[in-house]
Amino acid sequence: MARRVGLVAVVSITHLFPFVACEAFHEIHVGASGSFYDPATVLANQNDVVTFIFDGPFHDVTQSTFARPCQPLAGGFSSGTAGKGTNGSAPSPSWSLRITNASVPIWFYCGATIPLPHCTTGMVGYVLKLTQVPAHPSIDAIHGS
Repeated sequence: MARRVGLVAVVSITHLFPFVACEAFHEIHVGASGSFYDPATVLANQNDVVTFIFDGPFHDVTQSTFARPCQPLAGGFSSGTAGKGTNGSAPSPSWSLRITNASVPIWFYCGATIPLPHCTTGMVGYVLKLTQVPAHPSIDAIHGS
């Protein structure tokens, strides 16, 4: 009888806390050496987690599109402004994004505008599924390079 009660308890706990498998973790450093994401491109799959580490003073991560890389995507994500401010020795804040639909590229940019708009000076990036790499344009294409 005790075994059966234990089994029921285990089944109940697993239903309360479903396990979501994470395939891999990726890090993107934000503003560590100016207004750039490093790396600017990440290859990820379903359920991977991309963590943005805000090493610079003030930046953000805002979802956009390839066609309009410096404009927020309606209904898209935004990390909000984060960074170390003027305290270079402060810990770097971070923000994570789980890839829930790896079938479409995820474009993002920095919406900060001081001293110049960061996006138009090259602070853009994207997440692609591994199988999309040969068929998708590069970041240089959005700036006409």
